[in-house]
Amino acid sequence: MGEWWSRPFDYSAMPGYMAQRGLQRPYRRMMAAVVLMVVLAGSLLLFTSGAPPSPAARAVFIACLVTGAVSALLWLRGTWPTRRQSLVFLFGDDVALVVGLSMLADVQASFTVSVVFALLGIYCGYFHSIRTLVAHIALTVAVSLYFFGSAAAEGDSDVAYLSVLLVVQLALFLLAPLLSQIPLSNLRDDAYQSGTDPLTGALNRRGLSAVVHAPLLAAARHDEVVAMMVIDLDRFKSVNDRVGHEGGDEVLRRVSERLQTSTTTWAYVARLGGEEFCVVGIVPWAEMRNRLDDVHAAVRCDADEVPVTASAGVAWIPGSRWTRDADDVELLIRRADRLMYEAKRAGGDSLRFDDQAYTTTDNART
Repeated sequence: MGEWWSRPFDYSAMPGYMAQRGLQRPYRRMMAAVVLMVVLAGSLLLFTSGAPPSPAARAVFIACLVTGAVSALLWLRGTWPTRRQSLVFLFGDDVALVVGLSMLADVQASFTVSVVFALLGIYCGYFHSIRTLVAHIALTVAVSLYFFGSAAAEGDSDVAYLSVLLVVQLALFLLAPLLSQIPLSNLRDDAYQSGTDPLTGALNRRGLSAVVHAPLLAAARHDEVVAMMVIDLDRFKSVNDRVGHEGGDEVLRRVSERLQTSTTTWAYVARLGGEEFCVVGIVPWAEMRNRLDDVHAAVRCDADEVPVTASAGVAWIPGSRWTRDADDVELLIRRADRLMYEAKRAGGDSLRFDDQAYTTTDNART
């Protein structure tokens, strides 16, 4: 359990897998349909004896329904949500459900309808970490117990029947998301490892192909670019000759860690082979040179036992022309690789930027 709790979680893995197989759009439509069905069920409650008893309660209840309708519209019309947007959807709809159910005049109806939390739990189990899932389960179980206690306290309530509903709800709230989370977490680990370089923990070429479809690279604004930086350590053979292959491996791990630390919120790092790495991310055009200068500078640390330098090249494509096409990614790598070798021939420890953007009509220039 401790290993499961502490294992790293990559939110982009499942959306990236779905994007590669063309599943994001149909899944978004299904999510929109599920949310709209819940909104429809809530709307029908307005015509029952358990409807909100006062105009104020009715207004709050309708506002909660509108919140659900908006989230359904976003699923239907938008792109796949980022991790933060997904958390807002999950816990925002949780809160809307709690508030809306609290407005009903019939607390037994509130308790019965709270079973819909299970739908959000299943979503959470598929797309979020165990920590997020535990937080969601804790919230839904607490709400279920509260409504159960309130319903059982009513004089004319059938406590035995309510207890049956409680057991069913707890089974759904606890087991349904966990039954999806446990096998999927293992599948994610296997998929992550197959796309990860075992020496450095950076992506390998397979992993790089997969993250092209991840939310972090999903879309770029008109003032942003998709930048590809290829980095090759200078005179690495002499490093191996000096410290041995184990020492050389440690240098590669250290460089990978520094690259990942310097790009953690906006780019991915991959090891292309040997002592060659690449960084790909979306960055504001006005900040591209400064950011990638900083990434290049992160490679060297004079305090290291064996300081290393790197030659690097950067190719880029305007955000408005970014299509997440695998061929474009390979061409960006080739262009950046060519610039990297220009830097190496000039003496190394330098960074060369492409003076022109790559576009899908520029293939002949590569």
